[in-house]
Amino acid sequence: MRITIPAHLEAFVKEKVAEGRYRNTDEAVGDALRLLKDRDKQEFKALRALLKERAKEAKAGKSVAFDAKVRDGVRQRGMTRLASVTKARG
Repeated sequence: MRITIPAHLEAFVKEKVAEGRYRNTDEAVGDALRLLKDRDKQEFKALRALLKERAKEAKAGKSVAFDAKVRDGVRQRGMTRLASVTKARG
């Protein structure tokens, strides 16, 4: 597989190899992908826990109606989160 990454990330990978943290660029990219996979698993696990908690609340009558106001709030928080994640990934 061949991939292309932005120049600043390529420089970062080469720096880590030069520092001796990784033997080669393949190893560095492989580690990055493992970290991404782990992060995805943790996010999924947290989402499942949240859904389980919300289902309990709904059964106990503590849920909130999903109306336009709630929907817009969720959308805004999601867009804010997406922007911050996108910015962090550079």
